[in-house]
Amino acid sequence: MENLKIISLFEIKNSKIYFGKIVEKLMQMDYENIENLRKDDEGTFEQWYPIFLKNPETWRIMVNTKNEIIGYWHFVPLRIETYEKIKTGKIHEIELNENDIIELVKRGNYKIYFRSLVLKKEYRKSKATKKLIVSFFNVLKELEEKGIIIDEMCANAYTPQGKKWCEKLGMEYIGEISPNGSLYFLKLKNFNITEFLKDN
Repeated sequence: MENLKIISLFEIKNSKIYFGKIVEKLMQMDYENIENLRKDDEGTFEQWYPIFLKNPETWRIMVNTKNEIIGYWHFVPLRIETYEKIKTGKIHEIELNENDIIELVKRGNYKIYFRSLVLKKEYRKSKATKKLIVSFFNVLKELEEKGIIIDEMCANAYTPQGKKWCEKLGMEYIGEISPNGSLYFLKLKNFNITEFLKDN
């Protein structure tokens, strides 16, 4: 596998890449890699740009040796009432706004909605997916060392591969939320990333 690199907002700020263009590219990747994705599921640039910027610890991009974006993941820490609504399918991603998002700056326990793990098709049979997932759990570990504990997450899986990874992670199936999506959740307190990586 070629040398793939995980990049954070801090590294982007030190480059000549315009951050807004990155968010546009990630949204474009969603449409290119998630079959039949609806605008009602994806949301808008105006919605997601301030959310991405508000919490730099909540997303990472993956680039190849040509510095092309080939994948990314993104989650949002939500207020309890918003989290419960999205977990039960009472609201959808397009209804989230900046006021629903909590900044990860104070010590405490948080619940997150895992929005996306997207990877270009040509990289999916490599170790790139695992590398992306590991980078997500590495970020959770770094946050935990600061006293910021992610104790539960839910996710909406839009693709067969997304559903497969939710099941591999041991996430519990909740039900259907849209024509394309399936809701899952996971309590992270007893999740062992080391054991998970051994088996996958």
